[in-house]
Amino acid sequence: CIFDRRPRQLSELQLASLAILGRQVESLLTLRLRSRELILRGDKLQQVQRQKDELSALLVHDLRNPLASILLNAHLLELEHPSEIARDIVTGAEAMRRMVANMLDISRSQDGTLNARLGEVRVRPLFEQVCSALATRAHQSGKELSVLAPTDLVARADPELLRRICDNLVDNAVKYASPGLVHLEGRRVPGGVEVRVEDKGPGIPAADRELVFDKYTQLGSSRSGGLGLTFCRLAAKAQGGSIRVEESPLGGSAFVLTLP
Repeated sequence: CIFDRRPRQLSELQLASLAILGRQVESLLTLRLRSRELILRGDKLQQVQRQKDELSALLVHDLRNPLASILLNAHLLELEHPSEIARDIVTGAEAMRRMVANMLDISRSQDGTLNARLGEVRVRPLFEQVCSALATRAHQSGKELSVLAPTDLVARADPELLRRICDNLVDNAVKYASPGLVHLEGRRVPGGVEVRVEDKGPGIPAADRELVFDKYTQLGSSRSGGLGLTFCRLAAKAQGGSIRVEESPLGGSAFVLTLP
């Protein structure tokens, strides 16, 4: 509303200016209304998302105890009655354990609670532990696991998070790479330690290399991001490091983790 104390005669320019001003006011009022609607809608969506996250975290947490029991009994079954069926049960239970742990840590990270307990970690024994656990599955899928790291190589890291990063990366290579060598290497670089997991296979196109770390990314039948790589990125950041993908000298993919 525009008013004055006495009547006036408006010029054409003033009338045009008032028309422009009127359209601006109308646009601003419409924008304010839409903003309020979006805010209300966004609040509802956030509430629904929080409920979904809380339910997922609760479900994953409650799965841990029965899964631990299944895994323990699966290992006992494999020891007492060695067979291909027993190995398959252990392999499946280990995959479930890895997935549950990743989901739980990812849900926690959304609240900023993925914490790292940093200390000095000897890299080569950790590599050997990871490869020993996956050796049977690797052999069954035609993969040969190789470890290369100086015996005195030490990283400043959380030993559990680092082990799980390597476990996820090697497991991915065992699942998706072509038969051949899967190479796990640790080496010193300026300012830190570099961990590389290289495989032989089709590799990942340059345009997709950042996408593989996003939650639930699917890049076709040859490679899937899933939750494992999302966890790897979160765990790398929690330890003050970073992770990337590049071409491997073996002809496939190289996942490169850099740590202090």
